[in-house]
Amino acid sequence: MKIDGSFVTNIHRNRNDYAITRSINDLAHFLGQETIAESVENDEIVDKLREIGVDYLQGWGIGRPKILSEVAQDLSSIEK
Repeated sequence: MKIDGSFVTNIHRNRNDYAITRSINDLAHFLGQETIAESVENDEIVDKLREIGVDYLQGWGIGRPKILSEVAQDLSSIEK
């Protein structure tokens, strides 16, 4: 289940966003699903998401977007 970036962006500063993100994560895990947090922009956000137990992170703070051809090259080197 993807957690919308509008909740994640200020999770380290806004108690309501923290509570909503935690609730979404808890519900998804209760239902047997993994979670992905969008808009992870810095280490403070990463720390809060780690505290909550989110499974996957997505955003500029984790990694920059790549050109499709670079991704293809990375994948082909793994397959060898």
